[in-house]
Amino acid sequence: MKENTTITRHNLVDYESVKADFLWDDIAKEVEGLPNKKGLNIAHEAIDRHANGQLKKYSGHSFYTKG
Repeated sequence: MKENTTITRHNLVDYESVKADFLWDDIAKEVEGLPNKKGLNIAHEAIDRHANGQLKKYSGHSFYTKG
């Protein structure tokens, strides 16, 4: 039986550089958050924004099972 392998590349090439330049204020500009800055709904940020955005015609998540 042939083993099914997939080669993937991670998107964080230089962790130390990203860590050194990381600011939570920069991240806050990229998320919508809850009204009046009362928190963050991660399901909205991960799913709803994708479904309503420019990439809505592309799958944002795939799930495969063995079998």
